[in-house]
Amino acid sequence: MSILLFSGLYGFRLLGGLCLQTYFDPDEYWQCIEPAAKLAFGQGALTWEWRHGVRSWNYPVLFAIAMIAVKRITGLPEQVVVEVVPKALQALITATIDYYTFLLVKKSSPKVAKRALMLSMCSWFMFAYVNRTLSNSLETALTAAAMYHEGTVKSVLIALSTIIRPTAILNWLFVLDVDMLKSLVMPMLTVHFWNALFDSLFYGELTFVPLNFLLYNLGSAGVSTHFG
Repeated sequence: MSILLFSGLYGFRLLGGLCLQTYFDPDEYWQCIEPAAKLAFGQGALTWEWRHGVRSWNYPVLFAIAMIAVKRITGLPEQVVVEVVPKALQALITATIDYYTFLLVKKSSPKVAKRALMLSMCSWFMFAYVNRTLSNSLETALTAAAMYHEGTVKSVLIALSTIIRPTAILNWLFVLDVDMLKSLVMPMLTVHFWNALFDSLFYGELTFVPLNFLLYNLGSAGVSTHFG
């Protein structure tokens, strides 16, 4: 049942992704597809964010790996790979949100869970925005999964969501008790330590993206001087 349900959700989201022929937010290209294509095939534009180390490479690397794998297995032209593979991978992420929405509500009421799943699938926002290559979508998938799971798995998923988008921690500060917040300390330190090493490898110098992001957005030399 679970495999069949998830397969159906993935097929639905993949079809929806392939139907999208517009853009909603420039970040779906500049923070994912362009840097991923740069890693995979050496061709892609990198914006100022990648020059100042305020974006982590963890998200576009996922897409770059998928592009390289599909290219080697199928031999498809790079242009086709760059266009189709991100949509296929993003559909997997969106289907995960649908699936965990269903599982989470099912804990309380199986009957209501079916309605919740239908609402998720029929949501125009889910179709037109979440099904795009934005890091917010992966953050949402990890958050949905964390809300369903308990214990160590929950802590690790929360920690992972914060390396995708550091502000994800704000989702949990108001819903977790003190003991649960304490249990997050080691997973957070571990995940961010390895992610810092990962980003440092790509940037060629010691880089801690959350700190750079904060300093560049709020510091005297950052974008706050332009936008207030």
